[in-house]
Amino acid sequence: MLILVGWAGLVTAVIALAMGGSLRHLRHHPAPLILLAASILCLVFAAGDREEPIVVQMSVAEMREGALKISYLDLTEDTDRYRGEPLVGRAEVTERLSEDSFLVNLTRENDTWTDVAHLVLKSDAREAPLADGDVIHFVGVIWGEHTYRVVRRTHNYPYGLYLTVPEIHAYEATLENDG
Repeated sequence: MLILVGWAGLVTAVIALAMGGSLRHLRHHPAPLILLAASILCLVFAAGDREEPIVVQMSVAEMREGALKISYLDLTEDTDRYRGEPLVGRAEVTERLSEDSFLVNLTRENDTWTDVAHLVLKSDAREAPLADGDVIHFVGVIWGEHTYRVVRRTHNYPYGLYLTVPEIHAYEATLENDG
């Protein structure tokens, strides 16, 4: 979004400067220069805001072997620190967001599931027929964060609230009762 704002402002400022003509005019009407400076700042911030892409070069077996043992609290407090790290877990599917994207709960205590994450099925994991309420085992990679808007009362949060949760890309997902 910042890139779009930056380019739009840059174009507008250049046009205004070209039409304004003299430096004397700009001294009394500095708006084009201010717009130009703001546009450049937007472009600089947008360029610095890009994350390095994650390239997964591990097999599922290697992910399973090298998987992190991490608490949900540690994961949510510093998700960027764990980007690209393998993770093996158990989760309850709570909501399907798209064909291969789900909200899941990662922690079970006393028959209650908590700790929301966004799980994206990749490659062979897409074949898993997941539905709300299923308990699954997954092997994947911590991808970063995902922000979503609460649209139904699944996680005891008010409607319309935006939540940011860890995002995990799963390369293997099996239903618990399938073994």
